[in-house]
Amino acid sequence: PTNPPTRPPTNPPTRPPTNPPTRPPTSQPVPWPTRPPTRLPTNPPTRPPTNPPTRPPTNSPTNAPTNAPTRPPTNPPTRPPTSAPTTSPPTQLPTSDTPSTAFMSGNQGISLIIPGGVNDDTVMFDVGAFTSQFRQSLLDYGVSWVIINLSNHKYGDTYLAPHPYLTFEHIGSTPKVIPSNIWKNDNDDVFGDDNMFIYLENYRDRDLFREFLDALDSMNVKVFAYMSAQGPAMLTSTETKAYDYNNIYPFVDSCSLCPVLTSQPYPFCGCAPSVHFWRRHVRNSYGGRDDEVIMKVAYAEIIVDEYAKRYKDKLAGFYFDQGDVADMVLIVECIRDHIPKAMISFGTENKSIRLHYPFDDFTFGTPVDSTIPSSDCSNYYPFITTTEVASQDGYFDTTLAHIHAPLNSEWDSGSIVWHPRQAHEWQSRMIAARGAWTWGVKRASIDGNMATLSYMDPEDVLFVQIVNEAMKKTPDYKYLCEESPTVSPTVSASQPVSLAVSDEDVLGADFGATIYMHGNMFDIEAMKDMLIHGLDVMASINTVFSIKVYTRTGTYKRHETNIFGWDLILDEVDIWSKGGNKATPLPDFSDPIEMLAGTTRAFYVTSSEPVLLCSMGMQEGEIATSNSNLRLYVGTLNLDEFGIYAKDYTWNGNIRFEATQEITLIPTVSLKPSIPPTTVPTISIQPSKKPSQLPTRSSRPTFNPTLPPTISSKPTVSGSSNPSISTHPSPIASVKPTISSHPSKKPSSTPSISSRPTAPTDPSSSPTRSSAPTTIAGNAEWMAGNHGISIRITGGTNYGTVLYDVDAFVLELEDKLLSYGVKWVIVTLSTSYYGDRYLGQHSFLTTNLPGSTPKEYDNGWDGSITDLSTLPDRDIFGEFVDRLDGINVKVIAYMAAQGPALLISGETKAYDYMDNSPYVDSFDRCPSLTGTPAPFGACAPSVHLWKAHVAERYFGSKSDATLRKAFAAIIVGEYAERYKQKLAGFFFDNGEVADIPAIYEVVQESIPHAAVTFNKGQRLPLTNNNAPYEDYTFGWPHFDFNAYPPPDCKNYPAITSVEDKAQRGYFESSDVPGQYSLGHLYMPLNDDWAKGSIVWQTDKAQEWMSRVLRARGAWTWAVKRATGSALSAIDFEDVQFLRRVYTNLNMPGPYTYNCQNNRFSFR
Repeated sequence: PTNPPTRPPTNPPTRPPTNPPTRPPTSQPVPWPTRPPTRLPTNPPTRPPTNPPTRPPTNSPTNAPTNAPTRPPTNPPTRPPTSAPTTSPPTQLPTSDTPSTAFMSGNQGISLIIPGGVNDDTVMFDVGAFTSQFRQSLLDYGVSWVIINLSNHKYGDTYLAPHPYLTFEHIGSTPKVIPSNIWKNDNDDVFGDDNMFIYLENYRDRDLFREFLDALDSMNVKVFAYMSAQGPAMLTSTETKAYDYNNIYPFVDSCSLCPVLTSQPYPFCGCAPSVHFWRRHVRNSYGGRDDEVIMKVAYAEIIVDEYAKRYKDKLAGFYFDQGDVADMVLIVECIRDHIPKAMISFGTENKSIRLHYPFDDFTFGTPVDSTIPSSDCSNYYPFITTTEVASQDGYFDTTLAHIHAPLNSEWDSGSIVWHPRQAHEWQSRMIAARGAWTWGVKRASIDGNMATLSYMDPEDVLFVQIVNEAMKKTPDYKYLCEESPTVSPTVSASQPVSLAVSDEDVLGADFGATIYMHGNMFDIEAMKDMLIHGLDVMASINTVFSIKVYTRTGTYKRHETNIFGWDLILDEVDIWSKGGNKATPLPDFSDPIEMLAGTTRAFYVTSSEPVLLCSMGMQEGEIATSNSNLRLYVGTLNLDEFGIYAKDYTWNGNIRFEATQEITLIPTVSLKPSIPPTTVPTISIQPSKKPSQLPTRSSRPTFNPTLPPTISSKPTVSGSSNPSISTHPSPIASVKPTISSHPSKKPSSTPSISSRPTAPTDPSSSPTRSSAPTTIAGNAEWMAGNHGISIRITGGTNYGTVLYDVDAFVLELEDKLLSYGVKWVIVTLSTSYYGDRYLGQHSFLTTNLPGSTPKEYDNGWDGSITDLSTLPDRDIFGEFVDRLDGINVKVIAYMAAQGPALLISGETKAYDYMDNSPYVDSFDRCPSLTGTPAPFGACAPSVHLWKAHVAERYFGSKSDATLRKAFAAIIVGEYAERYKQKLAGFFFDNGEVADIPAIYEVVQESIPHAAVTFNKGQRLPLTNNNAPYEDYTFGWPHFDFNAYPPPDCKNYPAITSVEDKAQRGYFESSDVPGQYSLGHLYMPLNDDWAKGSIVWQTDKAQEWMSRVLRARGAWTWAVKRATGSALSAIDFEDVQFLRRVYTNLNMPGPYTYNCQNNRFSFR
């Protein structure tokens, strides 16, 4: 304004403040560059952060403030990165706001299936043997997790661990420790040596799953529990598939039990006693109900909850099959009650939703069509390309893209169906896109040797080794599921490729080879004089590849990694493989190789791709096959050309030779692997003497620096290309208000008449009130017995405000929560705890403090724009008020009373401190604003400009008292006038620095009906703190969420105070009799106000909330927003939780969570 107020403050300060700030910053922050970079990085991050910080930290103080919450960063970076992203892995991942699945991103694991219950597998399984094989064979190849079935694969009736109900009621459904001399390994395996039946009750329980957890945890390998959600009820498979159906299980006599359980005439065996016992248990536990809905609930609360509680944080997460019959919401709640950071995934029959299910932390990732090989194009290729193109660093919103691929034709049996080159290429692409990959491997075949059941199949292990070793190299991208090679090396566009692999085409059954690699070294010995004319090779699939053949006199041994002495006799010949069990001839050697009887010659056949077949099972140097002319010896498998190799592998193919005028073909024999493997292949890692033609690259690319680090002062991020979502032109700026900020010095001699001198008796009445402060009671009556929610949105111009879609929020609220009676939404008009940025334009702030109020971008968010003067204003708060009014939901404005002066936080926390904002050049403004010689940027221009504006309006005064009055008159007054009748009330934070009478007066002048409260005074129990200026209690729980989370009994007095001390929900002021404040609780749903994880149990939330509403109090849930592209929505889990709570808000006593029993002290 050009003219100062008509009168000065009634009590101007007589002297400047005598005390400086109590604590200056501990050190100066690192300066932010004053100019944006000249160019963006060539490869900008693909995924913008959801809530990264907007300013660099100033070095955390040694002692955090005790009276103010820590401020989480809520705004994205406002300037482009100053340099290209690093190509090396980060030294440390962000410590907060990092997805729990971050360790999976760009990594891989395996899965293993072990039948549950009491059987050969669980009695004889040696976890130590498995661990030893894993440590030697897979740990160094980057396998980071193992999915192990806690329940019996797709059936949910037997388990790998004890359970308080199942173990005692479902005999044989959980493992037992039975000595091997009693547990016999023949057909009579349930009888002891004296032919006495084994009574399982006599043997102690075995927690086989915990043995896996402990063993893998010692290697820093995480474990996921596979569980079948159909549970003991067998909801999907029916009881005919149960482990004890029709007397098939030796420990359960179904013929005796079924007549009793089913009321069928004796004898009757055709039932599964375990299923009927389970249903009876559920009926006894859930009021006689055993319908499918209750069965789902019981599975979550009795089975899942018990195992989550048993293993807690040692368990990385859960992997649920049969998600179609799961109560996903309840399962997630049960798990996170015990394992807050558990990673969870659900599989369903609807394959289309496996890309992203709302409850998934990572996608289930099993094949789309299980009737065809998992390697077929239709199973994974569309998902891989979608992950590359549509995901953000491997994430679809908050769900990590993950593939779980069976390596064999069946999950736990069969033969390998993947071409190693295809596996390498597809896995490389998925991991390069920051997705995750899990190989389902089978266990070793027993073949009469029970000791082998503890091992993974050695061929599967080797395949995983080969693929992961190949990850060091860049794939050629030949398996694109679009074109197929012809006999010549050209590509035919008319033939679509099918990567389905069958036993007949690839596995080479005639030669017994299922292992593919780059090459083999082997020795041959001539029994007669002869000429070697050429070789035939066996390749795994019909394809074009390049091949070389080396030879040398004598043996290959001690020359595996040294090219010296080897002769290249076939140089990079491109051949078309016939595949599988068909020999593919190589061209004849240009000069036949002469061998004399009794001499030995070594050959090395190597391919450009890992497609050559070989066998394992014999020792290096043994004769693999022979005839009267020639002997072929067991040799090596070679992963690199004269590089890494492994012993004890036999080349598969034919040797074409001529002896005594006769040419003979010697095929190599089929060699079944020796089980168990006597040794893990010994890998020699020596440098290759011949450098690779292509540079290698890491299979684990660095995280793009777009995960929202909370401590980085310079996040690297590029602008989003999303179009602008706002359709609203800038409204005309409001006229500067001429409002007195001063309350009456002298109260009215005649008290104004309140419609409620005592506690209100008519809830339908809406009492009128005088503008005098003494008539505060009544404006919150519409809140009595009702409930609402709150949502936090960072103010100013930033990624969040440019892209925020108010319509999307309102539609979600209307669709998901409105029918449950939500009456109001508390929306942050100012930025959370800070009062320096706002969601609506302002006559002074918008013009003088760039970036402090929202702007519209025509083409979506572009962080490189620094001049906001040409952009139209956006009134996001006005949009909320208008849209919510359209569905009859009231809006309460949350404001931080410290205002632009940041009276509590200090200017170091301002949005534009030290050049943090791209819209404010602090190094240009600070010298003149502070009188400090240039260069100097350690100030917040917005704070100094605001104080200068206040001094201009208030006769030169910038005292704290004046700044408080200015906040009331200039900030609150203008916004109250702007929104007027459509605004239902205000919630003022920072009440300790608020001029409460002045704020109250300006609100009442514009909105006489506004319900107002201030966060100042006693929290617990509830009371009327600020009469006569308080319509409802601010209602916050104990401030220390770590020590006392919101559901803790520390906050229980808030409930009882509304019931016992309030009069029909109202608290009468002890200081101003006749003035009332409605009892209102403002509870975070999560472990923080606007982020984190849900900390409430459904029934406790229902009970406490019901008690408050029944006493005519009010309740507000603080919910968090969704992340990523869904930033305009409420977090899905929060919505689902509220829907469950709202279904039963009329709970009569007696009450369970009354904090009289210690076990209910929390949750």
